[in-house]
Amino acid sequence: MVLDLVEKRVDEYAERLENNMRGSVQSNTKASTGRLAGAITTEKKSSKITRVGVDSARMGKFDYSEVVQKGRPGGKKLKPKGKKAMSWNDKYGNSGISKGHSQSKVKGFDFVKDAISKTSI
Repeated sequence: MVLDLVEKRVDEYAERLENNMRGSVQSNTKASTGRLAGAITTEKKSSKITRVGVDSARMGKFDYSEVVQKGRPGGKKLKPKGKKAMSWNDKYGNSGISKGHSQSKVKGFDFVKDAISKTSI
C-alpha cells in the first residue's frame, strides 16, 4: 500500500519534471524546430526506476542536447570532407562550396538543473 503510493508520487514527479524540462528548453534556448523539447521523455524502467531525459534516438542525425546544456568553446575549424560537403544554393540560383569555417562559441544553459529547481516534490 505504501509502496504503491510512493510509486504514484514518483510517477507524478517525473511527469512534472519532464514538462518543466521541456518548458525550460523552449523558453531559454534559440531552438526553432522543437526537436530537443520533443525528445525529452519519461521512461519507466521498473517500479523503482524512472528515467527523465533526452532520448537521443528522437534527436535524429545530430544530437545537440549536450551543446545546449554544457555549451561549446568555439573556434574549431570545420573543413569539408567530400566534394559537395558544405555546399549551398542561394535564392538566385547561384551555388557555392565552402572551403571551411570556424564554429562559433555557444553559451550553455543547464536546462536539466533549471527544471529540477522548478519541480517540487
